[in-house]
Amino acid sequence: MASTDAKQPLVSVHSTPLFTDTKKSRFYRSISAPTTDTQLESGRVNALFPGSKLILGAIHPSFRQVILLLAIYLGTGITCFFFVRHQLSGKKTNVIIDALYFCVVTMTTVGYGDIVPNSALTKLLACASVFFGMALVALFLSKAADYLVEKQEVLLIRGLHLRTKVGTSEILKELETNRVRYKFIISAMFLLVLIAVGTAVLWRVEKLEFIDAFYCEMGKISQEDITIVMEEFENLDVDHSGTLSVSDLLIAQSTR
Repeated sequence: MASTDAKQPLVSVHSTPLFTDTKKSRFYRSISAPTTDTQLESGRVNALFPGSKLILGAIHPSFRQVILLLAIYLGTGITCFFFVRHQLSGKKTNVIIDALYFCVVTMTTVGYGDIVPNSALTKLLACASVFFGMALVALFLSKAADYLVEKQEVLLIRGLHLRTKVGTSEILKELETNRVRYKFIISAMFLLVLIAVGTAVLWRVEKLEFIDAFYCEMGKISQEDITIVMEEFENLDVDHSGTLSVSDLLIAQSTR
């Protein structure tokens, strides 16, 4: 009996604190640590969209591909136009700079007309340069739109999985719908930016009127057409007042 009484307090003292400590530790862990469902959903998102890690990297692989293709395009174009430089006519400066300038101008289909091909070979090279250049510009716009849309997708998925629990099929369906809309909006924004920049350059640098600059940027008229009109206007403006009067027209008609 004495031995039994001596052991009984030891059992009763240690049983309750052990249970209480374990319960408290489990309670605190349930508050601070994320649930198993959240971890599984996060892993499922990363498995479905592995490109989210690449977005956070230094350079996206799509842009690496575009940069590589642009370097190959410019290198090939400069080399080709360097060897046929004697078959190009116009205002020339440095051979390499002229080749790079003509390659970029041809790629963007600007065509200022200061350097023009005057042989069948150079015309064929210019046609090929325009074809591959436009394809490269379209590829760049497509990759840029995909990159921005992919970033929006990752942010949307994270927001959905942090606040709501929906099925994977619903998320994918919503993302595919948003992908088309985002690509359209981003492509339209790129187009508007390019038109605005081109119009501003023609307006401020080339000293064209704003409407003429916008009209030229839209591809309706070329720089040569505007130059011819401006030269004719200067010839008719005898007193150089910037306007055409009746006396200017009479003098111009009498001289002719």
